[in-house]
Amino acid sequence: MSNLDPTTPPTPRPDTLAGAVLISLSRPFTDFFSWGLLRTLILGAITFGVAPLLALSKRLGHSTSLERTQFWHLAEWMRTNCGEDAAPLVENAEKIRLNPLLKILQPLCAFVALFVLLFAAIHYEPTFGELLDSTYRYFPASANDSAPSFADGLFAAWAIPLGIGYISLWLGMQLQHNASRRFVRMYDVFATREGASTVPTPRPSLGLRPLWLTGGILLSMGGAFWAIPMMLAAAAQRRYTSRIGVATRHRLAQSVREIMQTHRPEMNVPMPVTLLRTCPGERCAAKIPPGANYCPRCGTATGVALVA
Repeated sequence: MSNLDPTTPPTPRPDTLAGAVLISLSRPFTDFFSWGLLRTLILGAITFGVAPLLALSKRLGHSTSLERTQFWHLAEWMRTNCGEDAAPLVENAEKIRLNPLLKILQPLCAFVALFVLLFAAIHYEPTFGELLDSTYRYFPASANDSAPSFADGLFAAWAIPLGIGYISLWLGMQLQHNASRRFVRMYDVFATREGASTVPTPRPSLGLRPLWLTGGILLSMGGAFWAIPMMLAAAAQRRYTSRIGVATRHRLAQSVREIMQTHRPEMNVPMPVTLLRTCPGERCAAKIPPGANYCPRCGTATGVALVA
């Protein structure tokens, strides 16, 4: 004879896919996906513009792949839980990819510029001053007629590919970010229908940051005009991966949690750690559980509690 009470409701089965989606969206991007201001400026200068173009194009590919995977799992969960009419959301997530032409163009331009520098070093055997007069100091040297005879060809073959490469890098970032923004807009339509709060569309990340632009202008004054699109692209990727993208994924995670609570109110949905409030006390910064009025570590009052 069974000891189970027939009046006891069965324990709700956990939604493992939703849990994976919450953990994935709550995982922050690291600095691996972008470069800081000084790193971009210094390494761009000492490598004659080659290193940032190769590194940032590779990092853009990694961040795009990760974001596409995160959004695809989110869209698949929406499709299985909110109806087959959410299937276009899955297709939209799969479109978060880099443009194939721009993806090839970026490293190609970097290798062309690198080959030109190596060829000039072997064929002309310039001094370091002549090399600078053919690259970073090309405009002042040409105005003073102090540039070497090979400066015109070397400068054009070096600066133009880098300029094209960095412009294509910035453009590729904008296309990828716009694809993510379209996904969030479409997701918000289905989420609000399911009773979740609105997820704002991410702001564009154009890279128009004063300090970054100042560094690019200073580096380009002698002839390295590619430095301006380099700093624009680096600043756009830095802001998107460290601020805009993080905030958007947190709002998406909160939206998923609200939908889970609406569909399965009997199931306890844990709050991801990165979505919890932080203690306002100095030297504490502990995570505050939902509904708590005081910090569990130091006892500091946290103000108005947010009920989960």
